[in-house]
Amino acid sequence: MKSTRDTVYDTLSQRLTSGYYPADASLVPLALSEEFAVSRTPVREALVLLERDGLLVSTRRGFTLRLRSEEEMLELFGIRAALDATAAESAALRRSTVDMVRLDAHLDHGQSLNEPAHIRRSPNDWHDAVRQAAHNGTVVALLRTLGAQVKTSAPRRTPEVTDTSTAAFAEHRAITEAIRSRDAEAPGLPCSPTAVTTSFGSCPDIEVRAGRRRGGAPTSSRNTAAEPTPCSRCRCRIQAPS
Repeated sequence: MKSTRDTVYDTLSQRLTSGYYPADASLVPLALSEEFAVSRTPVREALVLLERDGLLVSTRRGFTLRLRSEEEMLELFGIRAALDATAAESAALRRSTVDMVRLDAHLDHGQSLNEPAHIRRSPNDWHDAVRQAAHNGTVVALLRTLGAQVKTSAPRRTPEVTDTSTAAFAEHRAITEAIRSRDAEAPGLPCSPTAVTTSFGSCPDIEVRAGRRRGGAPTSSRNTAAEPTPCSRCRCRIQAPS
């Protein structure tokens, strides 16, 4: 059974990564404790953990969202791409039969969808399955933290799905086949930070634009959340909130 602190932590984390709070929101322990009908101690403990995760910044009144500059966002994407490449290489060496069933199922399901929002989110499950197939808890934990930091600064809005989704599924299928063949050197598999495919986020023509967080007004020029724009070759660079 989850502790009160962990329950508050999970709820706030989901809110932060889905754009529930506007960019200028102030999270005050007293107000949150009243909202959740719990004491201030577990609320403050949860907020401190979220600050440790890089999602919040402490202030005299409470906590504010940790928003990153365009340069910082690009740094996060680069690190995440390298870690995803490591996970894919590890998956090719360590995957199980169950892992392959899971990867195939996610690909088949994604290609059967028609709703743009569902198509946009479907690669998330595949990415998660690749990471699980790596059987590397450290890499998975780091990727989870980086993903939360990205989403807190730039909560994803579902763009119009274009034909590039077909190319993305094809890339995912090629990587899946490389993992199936246990070939960490396969052309379709990003097996090093210098050979990461666009499917894993290292896109040379990445663009970053000023974003608008859902649930609030547009951010000011001094305090904008950088939101990556998918390039013409990749639609799944950022995991969308579920």
